[in-house]
Amino acid sequence: MEVNLLLNQRPNIGHIKYNIISVIETLCNRNEILSEYKDVVYRRIYPSLPKIFNKIPVNQCSTTALRWCPGLKFTFMALSLHEAVPGHHLQISIQNEAKIPKYRRYLEIRNYFLPPFHFPFYTAYVEGWGLYAEYLGEELGLYKDDYEMIGRYSFEMTRACRLVVDTGIHYFNWTRDKAIDYMMDYTILSRELISKDVDRYITWPGQACAYKIGELKIKEMRQKAKIKLDDVTYF
Repeated sequence: MEVNLLLNQRPNIGHIKYNIISVIETLCNRNEILSEYKDVVYRRIYPSLPKIFNKIPVNQCSTTALRWCPGLKFTFMALSLHEAVPGHHLQISIQNEAKIPKYRRYLEIRNYFLPPFHFPFYTAYVEGWGLYAEYLGEELGLYKDDYEMIGRYSFEMTRACRLVVDTGIHYFNWTRDKAIDYMMDYTILSRELISKDVDRYITWPGQACAYKIGELKIKEMRQKAKIKLDDVTYF
């Protein structure tokens, strides 16, 4: 396959990312992008949710975050799983419907990247669930081809680099430029987006690491629940 040939050219993802992007469809028109996301969310993901969830939010997802490479179709499925369903939309919708105190039901996180200017919340749970949702796409067979799997694994590479960069900055005294260069070498992200993310890692120690730690813990808890409940939909 053409994509496999490109991946075998060089070991450094930073060297081949533009070659990969050149053979994968890119959407530039806003309406085309939104139409594709609607297809992914409503016609491909939603029908699969009852297979693993016994509670589906009353309110359907109305928008999908377009922050990560919004025009690259091979990332649409992974991004939709993370940000929409069964990711943050499902997660927050269930939280909003739960019988818990209002300050826990309705989180004020508009200043998400400016801690501590909001009520505390737990990244390991919030973002760990987002990564877990991306993984569920594999379990549900939602990644339809190698291109979409490249999108998923490109996100996984980014999370792996975050673990390195977060630790590098706050333990090994990496400079901002070194962190940016490292992520440029090993992810598909643009320098502009990487620069913004690195600034976030600098001001929020441990936040990037918490994503993967949370995902691993949720998978561990799910496995225990599966053994005890014999029905994963109740997890």
